[in-house]
Amino acid sequence: MNIQTRLFDSKELGMSYENIDSSVDHDYNHNHHNYLPKLSHIFNMDDACTLVKHLRKISVSSSSSLESSVENMPQTQPTFPQMVTPIPIQPIRPETPPTSVCQYHPNIASFYCWLCKQPYCGECGIYTHSGHPATMLHHEIKKATAKSNKMMIDIHTLLTTVNSNIQCVKEAKVSLRSKVQQEKSDLMSEFYLAKRALDDRYQALFEKLNKSTNQRVQRLLKREHTLLSGHRELSELLNNQHRAQKNTLVTRNPLSLLIANDVASRSTLRIERDCWDHMVPYELDNLTFDTSAKSVLDAISDWGRTRCILKPGAIGDKRILRGPPDPNEISPSLLQNPSGRPVHGCLNSVVVWTEQSQSSRGERSPIKLIGGVDKMLADGSTLNRPWGVTCDRNSNILLADRSNHRILVLKEDGTLIRKFGEEGTGPGQFNRPAGITVDAQGRIVVVDKDNNRVQIFTSEGGFLLEFGRKGAAPGRFNCPWDVATNSACEIVISDTRNDRIQLFSPSGQFLRMFGGFKIDKSTWFKSARGVAFRPDGCVVVTDMKTHDIIRVDPDFTTAQSLPVFKEYESLYRPQGVIVDDEGNTIVSDSRNCCIRVFDKNGVFRSQLGTEGVGPDQIDKPYGISLLPDGRVVFVDSGNNRIVIR
Repeated sequence: MNIQTRLFDSKELGMSYENIDSSVDHDYNHNHHNYLPKLSHIFNMDDACTLVKHLRKISVSSSSSLESSVENMPQTQPTFPQMVTPIPIQPIRPETPPTSVCQYHPNIASFYCWLCKQPYCGECGIYTHSGHPATMLHHEIKKATAKSNKMMIDIHTLLTTVNSNIQCVKEAKVSLRSKVQQEKSDLMSEFYLAKRALDDRYQALFEKLNKSTNQRVQRLLKREHTLLSGHRELSELLNNQHRAQKNTLVTRNPLSLLIANDVASRSTLRIERDCWDHMVPYELDNLTFDTSAKSVLDAISDWGRTRCILKPGAIGDKRILRGPPDPNEISPSLLQNPSGRPVHGCLNSVVVWTEQSQSSRGERSPIKLIGGVDKMLADGSTLNRPWGVTCDRNSNILLADRSNHRILVLKEDGTLIRKFGEEGTGPGQFNRPAGITVDAQGRIVVVDKDNNRVQIFTSEGGFLLEFGRKGAAPGRFNCPWDVATNSACEIVISDTRNDRIQLFSPSGQFLRMFGGFKIDKSTWFKSARGVAFRPDGCVVVTDMKTHDIIRVDPDFTTAQSLPVFKEYESLYRPQGVIVDDEGNTIVSDSRNCCIRVFDKNGVFRSQLGTEGVGPDQIDKPYGISLLPDGRVVFVDSGNNRIVIR
């Protein structure tokens, strides 16, 4: 059989072109340095010339596949609120998508070089792009287009939020003016009763009321300007995405689309943070005039005052900015930092059970055990080195069954409600999950430790999103371990081998970090393990190597080691930690085989358990949590069980 017959006879090759395309793509992505030898082996060809000819034929098949996928792209167009109508999107539906042709050879381009940022043909792969990281061109365009479509949906959603904020600001302005008019009327009536004695004071207070009104109106106008600017910027981002998609289909090069996606990602994050509050803070549309029922002539000069906020914070900050004090104005308390709770959504205060408080709580509930060495669960399986545990407001227990690569949801009696996850790297799959928590929205947040990422699920176990990958840059992880969330659903992660903790937004956007830097030839953390939010917004971190507890302030700028924990007895390799609603800190003291309880000042209160295998004994506790009634739930690792006491 001659060379020409071997090139075009699929029976002789023993493979379909689809299988050839898949095999080439797989080999090139995983071992591009040995690309040509593998191609020669796949096609059973002896020289480069024959190989190039055949690659041209594969390119035609790949291009046809791409044309079909572009024509079948979903053409969804979200609806906009009627208040501010953004520029409509014209979906791209090319009748005949252009074919990518190599700029150096008369061949159809089938590959995309990540290093050179351009498509190329099989002949270029031999002479020009040998050894470069690359993927199949149609795969790359599909990925870039899918991300662009998702970005456009996110922009539409954010536009809806901005429109809502604009409407809220306008309504607040109307409400403010109405309330001001009524307050002016009340002010006039009160002063009329003592007009002759209060005339001078009346003039001063009336002017101050107008000043306060102008201040609020100016702040509302500023907020409105911020929202309108965000709206314009989002509309422009939408147009850029449209132009980038169109340019990609024309040039067959996804570079412009990748750049547009990156710019849109950064801009939408900033605008979203600016517009985080959907409602105008009550201080801006609420104004009252305080009076007294008695008019005391000898105190007339001190009678009456207006309430106003000197400097409201920027939209999305959720806190009032501290400005210079005004002795003539009284400001309400500043909004607090997002706080921590042991069980989000629980209506009652969750306080840990201790020996001292037992008399006020009735009879003690018996110790409950779930699992154990060689003991099966309801589904016939056994636990395998679990670590993280948490509880929801319905008293359900969620467990990260680490070496079984799954999440279990159990009742107090051990009844299995549901389980999800399996070993792997895809969405909803795990590789030794460790930390787990339930946030204020009811979402389940899991640290997928050996995949160096965090995954978020619905309360039913449905996958929502993931973020993070291996690395040392902000937002990346190297063996992440535990997780906690605050009342704003912000997520803190202990990044163990990077010697730091990192804070993320509810959607997984990096906010700030603490640690990972040297102080006097040492670092704050040597092996950060358990994390928990305190009621004041601070983060408590256990360090397994320094046997210490470290408190980090809410802004992640300062920290303090808490040596007071060591007054009772030194902790030895502490692991999990949880803080109750009164600020009591509960720590899994793993190598001392007990649970330690300290008050908000670090003073020792009680100890649960001693070393052993009995029902009231412990062998290396790990993750820890609290039930809504204050009972402690922890992983008794050495005994391969969950303990409730």
